[in-house]
This record gives sequence, structure tokens and C-alpha cells, in this order.
Amino acid sequence: MLSRPLNSRLKYSDAERQRPERGVAIIMMALLLALFLAFAGLVLDGGQMYFEKRRMQAAADAAAYGGALELKRGHPEMEIVTAGRDDASRNGLQHGVDTIDVAINHPPTTGPNTGSMSHVEAIITRTVPTFFMRILNIDSAEVRARGVAGLENNGEACVIALERSGKGALRVAGNALLDANCGVLSNSMDPCGMEVNGNAEIRGTWIGVAGGHCGGGTFDPPAQNGALQLIDPLESITPPAYKSVTPVFNNVKVNNETANLLPGYYSGGIKISGSSSVVNFADGIYILDSGMDISGGTITGENVTFYNTGNKYISISGAASVELSAPTSGPYQGMLFWGDAASPDGNPGHKLRGTSRTSFTGAIYFPSQHVDWAGTNDTVGEWTMLVANTIDITGTGSVTQNINPPPPGALPQVTTATLVE
Repeated sequence: MLSRPLNSRLKYSDAERQRPERGVAIIMMALLLALFLAFAGLVLDGGQMYFEKRRMQAAADAAAYGGALELKRGHPEMEIVTAGRDDASRNGLQHGVDTIDVAINHPPTTGPNTGSMSHVEAIITRTVPTFFMRILNIDSAEVRARGVAGLENNGEACVIALERSGKGALRVAGNALLDANCGVLSNSMDPCGMEVNGNAEIRGTWIGVAGGHCGGGTFDPPAQNGALQLIDPLESITPPAYKSVTPVFNNVKVNNETANLLPGYYSGGIKISGSSSVVNFADGIYILDSGMDISGGTITGENVTFYNTGNKYISISGAASVELSAPTSGPYQGMLFWGDAASPDGNPGHKLRGTSRTSFTGAIYFPSQHVDWAGTNDTVGEWTMLVANTIDITGTGSVTQNINPPPPGALPQVTTATLVE
């Protein structure tokens, strides 16, 4: 019987040994491929999660800010939640759709502002499907974003033209100087929303206009176009229920007389004339249904508020010596001249003529009407806030010297909504 050659037996034995080695190699390659795919999945799915997180963060910030704006306006809880979710939806994340949850919390439930009634928290969560990570049996991942906005003291601006579209909503002309220790802002989106002509000048801590500025005047610092529009900083202050105010005074006129006027409802308005008139306004609120005209005399009043209704205006001549200051406490704290938001605008609007003998301390607030502020010398006051639909500042001298913003506590409800977390 012939036996198999020795070299044949050796070759057969080598083949037998190589079979398990090839099996191990295949297993190793499969493991390495799975590891590679898992790593690729981590990178690619992780990148998708990062992109989704950034998108959700922008929406959470917008939702928190929108809720804070409703809080500033004094609206109820339901409207805060609705506004926050609406702003999240505008950023592509609608509550209750495609596993998206938008929680609007007032006050916040987490973080350093937990429990603060002046802050709104937005938390957005979403279950995002994975692709490559399914190799590791991970089908989805939850992405979460959080934003917090709150009401902070408004140190942004104390001279504001609220009009959002008209040319020259804030206009300074002649040789007038508006010198403000605060921000100066025109909300108008017009290419000439802030107009400074001739030798006129605006000085402020900053100067901004939502649209553009024009004219040959001077800005210090330079005016910034495209500024963020501010909502009315005083709109949340509750106006008086003026129809129930008593006593009622009819057609009050003072001409070269001495008079002590009392708070109440002035039907037909107030008219003061004559260089020898001396008038003192007692503490309180004065409802003017037909405006107020001061053309002469010496006028004083502390802790007073003048609330103007209807389509008549307040006019104060530069011939008069006027020193008036707003209340330092109570429901009308800080409000000196105040116009009903429902009053129509028109020409000429409110005219406040300042001289070196003029002092207005308090907020001058006509949200729906025009204010024409002019003078021939410095008009001063401990602090002044000028907010109106449109504003003209004209004159031959420094019309407004050192406008100072409200000090802390002078107008406690004057706040602006801002992101804080």
C-alpha cells in the first residue's frame, strides 16, 4: 500500500492550521467595522444633535424674551405662555408637534432666578431620531435647550421717539443742543428716522435709530443705524380712571392774579397768563380735558401730575417761570406730564418752552402725540424722561442741558425685557 508523500502531508497540515486563523481575522474585521461605524455614528449623529441644540437654543431665547415682553405689559399668565410658545413656533419649533415640548415657566423653576416673578423661563425638549447610532441600539436622543429673560431696570434710554415709521420722528434743529446723560433713541425705521439739522447737536451715552439718520448736525457719539426698537417703557403704568375724579373745575383762567389750584378734573382746561400771575399747584393729579396754556407768570408745584385727555394740548411759553416736579411716591410716582394713549395726534402738539427759569422734574410722556420742546437757554431738572410718539427739539441755545435718567425708585415700573440666562 502506497503512503502519501511527506511533503503532501505537510501541506495538508498547514491548510488545516490556516482555517481558524482566517476565521479570527474575519471576526476582528467585523468588530473593527462595527467600532468604526459606531464612531462614525457618534460623530455624524452628534453633529446633528449639536445643530439641533443650537436651533433649539435660539428658539428658547426667543420664547423667554417673548414671555418677558408680555410680563412687562402686565398681561396674565396665559398670555405669557402663549406669547412664548408663539415665538418658539416662529423659530420652527411648535409645541406639541413632532415630539416638541415648549414649557414656559413664570417664575423659573431652575437656575439662579428660580422663583423670581420678574423672570420667565423657556425650556424646549425634543426627541431626535438617530441614524448610525442604531448600530448600538440607540434609536433616538433627547435634546434640551433653556432660556431665561427678565425685567431689568431700564438704563437704555431716557429720550425716546416711539413712532416706528415716520421721517424725522426725533428731530433736532436750529442751534439746539440735546445733552443727555442717557441713551437717545428713535424707533422709526425710516431712512431719516432721526434728523439733526443746521448747527444742532445730540449728545448722549449712546444714540440710536432703528432706521437711519440724516441732516448736517452733530452726533456725539456717532448715531448708530439699525438700533433695536424699544417697546414703550412706560406703557405698563396704569393710567388714572379720570372720569371719576372730583372735584370738577370749569374753564379755570388766571390773569395777573395769585392763585392756589387744587387737584381735580379741569373741564375746559387751565389758562394762566400775565407776567404778574403767581400760581401754585397743590400736591395731586390734575385731569385736563382741554389742555393747559401757560403764557406768563411764576408757576410752581411739587408732587404734581398733569394727565391730558382729548384733542387739546399743553402749551408752556418761554415767557413764564415754571418749576414743576412729579410725585415721589404713590400710583403716579415719577409722572409729571402724561397723555392719554387714546388721544389723537395732530398739529401743533404739546409745546414746552424752556428757559433758565424752567425746571421739569419727572417723566414727560405722550405716547400717541407730538412734543415740541424749545427754548433760548438751559432747561434743567433734577431728572427728566422724555417719551413721545414724535419729538421736535428746536431753539437758539442749549434747549436741554444735562437730561438725567430716572434715579432708582423714581419710576419703579420702568423696565426693559432682556435675556439673562
